[in-house]
Amino acid sequence: MNLKKFKGNVFDDLISVIIPLYKSFDPIRVQISIDSLRQQQKANIEVIIAEQSDHPSFNNKEGINYVFIPNGEFGEPRYAIPGLVRNQAAKLSSGKYLYNSDGDIVYLNPYYFTEILELIKTGRDVALYRPAMRRLPIEDFDYFRRKYEEMGLWRALNNLDFSEAFTAKMPDSPVHIIPFRKKESGKLKTFLYSSSDFKRYSKDPNLKGSEPKYSTLSVHAGATFMEREHFQAVGGFCERFTAWGCHDADLQWKLRSKFNLIEFPNFPEYEVLHLDHEKGYFDKKRWQVNREIQQSRRSMGAHLAISEDLKNG
Repeated sequence: MNLKKFKGNVFDDLISVIIPLYKSFDPIRVQISIDSLRQQQKANIEVIIAEQSDHPSFNNKEGINYVFIPNGEFGEPRYAIPGLVRNQAAKLSSGKYLYNSDGDIVYLNPYYFTEILELIKTGRDVALYRPAMRRLPIEDFDYFRRKYEEMGLWRALNNLDFSEAFTAKMPDSPVHIIPFRKKESGKLKTFLYSSSDFKRYSKDPNLKGSEPKYSTLSVHAGATFMEREHFQAVGGFCERFTAWGCHDADLQWKLRSKFNLIEFPNFPEYEVLHLDHEKGYFDKKRWQVNREIQQSRRSMGAHLAISEDLKNG
């Protein structure tokens, strides 16, 4: 990494960073993610953790605002309700701005939130989404974890190899990230497979339709940075989606209908790192149901969808 020291304007607006946790979360990855937030410079940040599971299992609560949501309390015992979890976190937060993150994301730039706060203030009614994202292959995570425990976050990151596009990996790692570009929803997107995941996926024709289990986008799809009043104006997250998929894209669609939603510029200072992990939570049938809900909402139009969410909220 070779990032320049931030020399722009510094603002003191509070940013509430929301991290949802579900019963399959990895506490080590969450710890590293939170550490990267705690080490942000010149930014006023609070971290909100919302956990939905059978029993509370997040223990590192020092300096964290935390809410627990029991599975099944809101009518769906088998699956998480991500929109509900993020909405509950937003209610607990205090910031003028909300940033939706995840417990497997590391912020590579110690001035990330200072940079994006300055960026969002450059226009009127601006919301930002989908920063560029590199992947730390799952095969290299133990190496990174050891370096992190031995020498701390920044030195551990500096021990990774950033020379290849889309990835950060241990030196001499045999794993490569393979990009595939295709048009989806009228937009050209880049999907990333690790060489090992692509080998598994391409060998088994029964895995067609399970692409999200074996690939990620080249951006952090769920990341949205917005003013609280904009989030409230669109009714927050829709709570009809269960398990993985679509709730974040739905929020971004609603924001786009009322405000100036802009994708993060593809510059190194806005880049984040995904700590790869197994995706046992992915449910092909639920993903299809979520896509049907998404299509139904888009058919009714954003205005009616927002009205529905405001009424249900």
